[in-house]
Amino acid sequence: MAPDYTYHPSLQYLHGPLSDFAAARPEFEGFSVSAIIRIGDAVLLLQRAKSDTMSGCWEPPGGACELDGDDTLLDGVWREVNEETGLCVSHFSALVAVDSWNHRSRDGVIKRIARYSFLVEVHEALRPLPDGQLQPIPRDNIRIQLAVAEHQDYDWGTKEVVQKSLLSNKGTYKWTPLLVGQGHNVAWAFEI
Repeated sequence: MAPDYTYHPSLQYLHGPLSDFAAARPEFEGFSVSAIIRIGDAVLLLQRAKSDTMSGCWEPPGGACELDGDDTLLDGVWREVNEETGLCVSHFSALVAVDSWNHRSRDGVIKRIARYSFLVEVHEALRPLPDGQLQPIPRDNIRIQLAVAEHQDYDWGTKEVVQKSLLSNKGTYKWTPLLVGQGHNVAWAFEI
């Protein structure tokens, strides 16, 4: 299935060829993306699988861009969301944050990674009516198809619950030091 989405005009520079995008940012060896899917007063969070690194931690859908497979950075977001949830991004509303860190691979190689986090909408959140209007679908009626090798559960987190989890290790969602930045990006997306 080919990506089919629109994006806010401010994101035009992210829709060019991914190879050109990467070449213009030689300080990074890799690019990661995440999609904050907000429906009503909640965002979609995925819990990492027990068999994966950072087991049991929560994050929005996302992952590594494939420089040899994704045509654009936005296409990488679309692919990751579709692979991890079965959902299809319909619109990129805003760039929420750009984070970077040094990643040590299992073989000990250190790479500088940049992560682009977006606020997005998905096709599955709206139902077309006979008169051409679109009707919102309650988030609990949206079917999420997890990639079980990567994620074991999902939840729709409200602003209050996400913020409480960021302030206390007694909250609903567990974040690792690497993913706490993702948690802050999720919290920030409620303000956009």
